[in-house]
Amino acid sequence: MEIGNSVYFLTDHKTTGAGVPAIVCGLFERSARITIEREEGTKTFEVPLWDSLPARAYTAAILRACYGVWETLDAQGRTPGTIHEDDLVRELGRGGLAL
Repeated sequence: MEIGNSVYFLTDHKTTGAGVPAIVCGLFERSARITIEREEGTKTFEVPLWDSLPARAYTAAILRACYGVWETLDAQGRTPGTIHEDDLVRELGRGGLAL
């Protein structure tokens, strides 16, 4: 992780969802200073390093979970295009995505 990298802030997922996009603007031994854009303006704060995940790793994890759900649906003879949206959301939740 380096200053200027895109990350996802993962703490407090019940409030923020699966992660909040942020930019690293400072690095310390065990923490990072990140900046996030909010409706009320830009917020900058310090977070533990383990509460942020590089954007590429975050995206890869989400895609892996989605692909696993796709394989499960395919094995059942279903596809996201042939099932109701609520059923798809339920399957994604079972696949590990907090929706």
